[in-house]
Amino acid sequence: MGFNVIGSGLKTLANPSSAVTLQSGQYAVLPGGQYLVQLGKYSALQWYDPISTTWRNFNAITAGSIVPFTSDGYNYRIMNLSGTVVGGVVTTGGTSNAAKNGIWLAGSSSTTGATATVAAPANAPTQTAQMNVIVGGAIQQTITVTAGGSGYVIPPIISFSPPPAGGLLPTAYAVLTAGAVSSVTVVDQGAGYTSAPTITVTPVFGDPGVGAVLTPALVTSTTGGYGQAVAVTMSNYGGGYATVPTITCAGLTSMAVTAVTCLSVITATTVTAASGGANGSQLTYVAQPTAATLFGSMKNPSYTTNLFSMRNGLGGYNTSATYASQTILDGGLSQLDVSNLATFTLASTGTVPAATTFASGASGGVASDISYVIPL
Repeated sequence: MGFNVIGSGLKTLANPSSAVTLQSGQYAVLPGGQYLVQLGKYSALQWYDPISTTWRNFNAITAGSIVPFTSDGYNYRIMNLSGTVVGGVVTTGGTSNAAKNGIWLAGSSSTTGATATVAAPANAPTQTAQMNVIVGGAIQQTITVTAGGSGYVIPPIISFSPPPAGGLLPTAYAVLTAGAVSSVTVVDQGAGYTSAPTITVTPVFGDPGVGAVLTPALVTSTTGGYGQAVAVTMSNYGGGYATVPTITCAGLTSMAVTAVTCLSVITATTVTAASGGANGSQLTYVAQPTAATLFGSMKNPSYTTNLFSMRNGLGGYNTSATYASQTILDGGLSQLDVSNLATFTLASTGTVPAATTFASGASGGVASDISYVIPL
């Protein structure tokens, strides 16, 4: 991309904004410098996580946002998420095999490790997604409060020492009783540890609390994640997916993974009957999360389902009460196949029709997108 050298002073045509056009699954790394970034409708700003060794979204910076941003030239990028596989949910961890505890990168042998192979996409630009598999190494959901400390007014911040590269950090928060840490709620159990991590308890700035000591332990149950697949991460998001692809697992008997996708509506629903519709009405495509859940009582929402900010899609105003023709203004972002998206019809009177049936679901998945990067 033709970004210009950053410098002070009046900006002229020698320092123009740069339009970044990306297809499904395509990305552009931001060169070093300071920018005003305007994301397209289907794109996300991502950062490289050196612990999980994967790219992750700035979820608070949603599609269409305009944000000032400083890049180091390596670890930040813009990516068109439409039609990609953003993650996976391990719905069955498989038969426990302690010998396979570890981090198995995409392309590993299923004989020595565990693999999750994503089916190829049907649409162009065709790019098959690839997954890493993490077996074992999650922390237990109960963390021992070795010492509760005293004087805490606000719950202190809890942080964990990192797992080996490619693993996932646990997350948790403290609960106070009478100024002491009385318990800890685990949000993410993490994955990939070979020994229990250490916990650092940090009082928030200005808080007088001190002395809390917390001791975590790894899962050792053969039905709770030990020797089982506990998480998958993306080596390659792929591109060109219009539906949620199947995933073939190997290396652990009965292991199963459901893909989490990012799909956009590109062809409108066909309406065959509508009651209460009118010229000037719209269809809204309501974004839906995946129905897949982690096996057993495993918890890793930050790495499974909370991977991007979903939003509704919107059709243009139709020109007849029968909804014979619809134009997509914004395909939205959803985790489910667009053919399964819930839809509702907004009549020009502001009411929702009593009954609406559709001849077929919307189609989609793949949308091109334009973002703008303006030097500061």
